[in-house]
Amino acid sequence: MKQLYNLLFIITFLFSNYMISQPNISWERSLGGTSGEIAFSVKQTTDGGYIVAGYSLSGGGEVNGNNGGRDIWVVKLDANGTIVWENNYGGSAHDEAHNIEQTTDGGYILIGSSNSDDFAGVDNYNDFDDIVILKLDNLGQMQWGKFYGTSTTDNGYAIKQTTDGGYIATGYVGLGSHYDAWAAKLDASGNIDSNWATTIFGGPDYGTSTTPRFYSDGFYSVDVATDGYVVCGFTQREGDSGSPQNDYWILKFAFDGSIVWEAILGGDASEEAKSIVTTNDGGCIIAGYTRSDGITGGGRLRDYWIVKLDSDGDLDWDIAYGGSQNDEAASIDQTSDNGYIVLGFSRSNDGDISGSIIPNSEKDYWLVKLTEDGNLDWEKSLGGYGDDDGFCVTQTTDGGYILAGTTTSSNIDIDPDDRSGASDYWVVKLEAETLGYESFEFNEEVIIYPNPSNGIINIRTHLEITDLQLYDSLGKRVLENRISNNQLDVSGISAGIYYLKVLTESKQVLKKLIIN
Repeated sequence: MKQLYNLLFIITFLFSNYMISQPNISWERSLGGTSGEIAFSVKQTTDGGYIVAGYSLSGGGEVNGNNGGRDIWVVKLDANGTIVWENNYGGSAHDEAHNIEQTTDGGYILIGSSNSDDFAGVDNYNDFDDIVILKLDNLGQMQWGKFYGTSTTDNGYAIKQTTDGGYIATGYVGLGSHYDAWAAKLDASGNIDSNWATTIFGGPDYGTSTTPRFYSDGFYSVDVATDGYVVCGFTQREGDSGSPQNDYWILKFAFDGSIVWEAILGGDASEEAKSIVTTNDGGCIIAGYTRSDGITGGGRLRDYWIVKLDSDGDLDWDIAYGGSQNDEAASIDQTSDNGYIVLGFSRSNDGDISGSIIPNSEKDYWLVKLTEDGNLDWEKSLGGYGDDDGFCVTQTTDGGYILAGTTTSSNIDIDPDDRSGASDYWVVKLEAETLGYESFEFNEEVIIYPNPSNGIINIRTHLEITDLQLYDSLGKRVLENRISNNQLDVSGISAGIYYLKVLTESKQVLKKLIIN
């Protein structure tokens, strides 16, 4: 009888088909008051909850008061998305946070902009918009706050705690008719490190000595490397028509602020790099948008543009994803399988976008999962019939994802009973990817042998293989190998049932594999 059960199991296994499923929504929360809110940043906290930051125009609902105009609004959630505490910060004008991080003391550091000259607890107001940095304790009480910048418009976009307990911060500062990029190393109290080489960085200017033309530059994102810091943003150049065009601008700084290397990347139109993280191989991955026809996969208005650089700043690979309308990436994170997760918005209902909520011009959150080599693993649209704009994504400790942005929708993925004002923070927790069952379709285009095996697997196909990925029965990726002679070595992998995803230029095929 046992042999019969084993035979039936093998038959069921061989004549069933599985696929890596898009992750399902675990929970979603709309947060806000009677007016409007936008969340720009979300991070998982050490207690398993989440910290969210952006701005609020409201003084009611879930927002406890308003100081005037936009206020920085920080919300602490538990693991299930329930509010633990919330607090707003600012003065009588406009104040907003663009990035928040948990610090090693259990508190938080945030960066943004302010044009309030009566911002309680913040020193060094300059005029117009200033870069503002706040240090909060674990309950959201302000420990210190500082303004940075010039006497014109300045904006802070990203901040990370450094290994010495200080911070590295980025943004841009106004210099009359144009902006220059800004990066500063701060000590634990927010003072600019005296050993930091310079805080202002700019690309070349154009024109003549009598009629100079000043173009702008800015840094949107920063991450800490083992031997310095990497930043990304944009630098402007003079286009063929004489008008300014933006390029990706990526720099590596040493710990003293000296430039180790820089990369300027772009095509025949404009690009902006919005997010950068260091990668496990010592390089970095960058996400933003491109409008250029010469970019691989690009040329459809704005497209996601993902660029992988090695540790020396040289190009490993780049790829664009999108549809026929505007699609713009805002955030990227490396995942536990050495792939990447990307979030932004999409207005498209074609091309690489397969699940748009509505085929009009409204925005959807568009989440894209890539392999280590930049191939498309899966993609997912989230939102409703209004505008849903995603700004931040990170992978969570359970293998899922936390997303944050803003929504004006009250249907489809958004609970209408949870909505408050014209726009709300929209925070979405996704489960980890799983192996989903689907009906078997016999496919002779890809044949793997021997099966079962405990050594070299051969793959016979007329298709050009770009990547191989091996998953266990729970959907966890256990092996990825850039194809070599259409073979995969599974020696050393525990015996069991696995699923081999064969990625080609035109399709993905999933095959069942027994390792004995």
